Amino acid sequence: MQTYHMNGNGVIDIPEQLVGSNDNINVPVNYRYGIFGYSVGANYALNSKNAVFARVSQGGSASADRILFSGYNYTNNDDPALDAVKVNKVNQVEAGYKLRGAGYFLNTTLFYAGTKEANYEATTQRKTENKYESLGVELDGYYRITKGFDIKAGLTYTHAEIKNALDPTIVGNTPRRTPKFMYSVNPNFSVDKLNVGFYLIGATKAYTQDSNKLIMPGYAIVNPYISYQLMKNLSVSVNANNIFNTIAVTEAEEGSIAGGNGIVRARTLPGSSYSASVKFDF
Repeated sequence: MQTYHMNGNGVIDIPEQLVGSNDNINVPVNYRYGIFGYSVGANYALNSKNAVFARVSQGGSASADRILFSGYNYTNNDDPALDAVKVNKVNQVEAGYKLRGAGYFLNTTLFYAGTKEANYEATTQRKTENKYESLGVELDGYYRITKGFDIKAGLTYTHAEIKNALDPTIVGNTPRRTPKFMYSVNPNFSVDKLNVGFYLIGATKAYTQDSNKLIMPGYAIVNPYISYQLMKNLSVSVNANNIFNTIAVTEAEEGSIAGGNGIVRARTLPGSSYSASVKFDF
């Protein structure tokens, strides 16, 4: 903590006497990075209703400021320690099956991803160098039940594991904030000038941190909507988000309640909200 004149009003107020600071705030940076990225895929139609596909990809991004206070020599581009962490990489393989028909479709995708990530957590003042592997399946479909009623849905199953880390105690654990299942459902009913339905999105439980000690519960959010065509070029609609005001925790800083002050800093999806709109086409 230090005294720092934040707002420039000429007075050092009490909060300005206790300003959080980073002792390593002046860090010289002068290094280069590079990565060869690609994505190659193919799709083969077996017949008018069935097809198979596959894709192999590699990508990445610079760690940049995410590792800025981790203690590496950022002015030595040839430093092996810096070279090992300055680019985050992901390699992905996917293959699947597509089914098409009159009034329906189903996409099934099997996937595998290997990820290498270097990071620095400002909240814990710790650097991380983790390798992850994940595999799973993704389903995406649509079905028209009647002329005015259809439903879209999606489901993703992911099995993810920490394969390597600076902290050996988390190797084999599930990466933070990674649920086993994520899903969505969208029933939609249309008749004449009326359109009504809802989006349901949800996820099963997940761990707050890589230590796998504290769990965020699963959630399901319901977002209904209704619209009506008043005239050829004029329509009105009403939308609601999280109509049941569900508490959906998506991330948290603490990995455990024990040993701390009993406070967990978490972030949630927004609570209930409503909107109405008028659309005029010209």
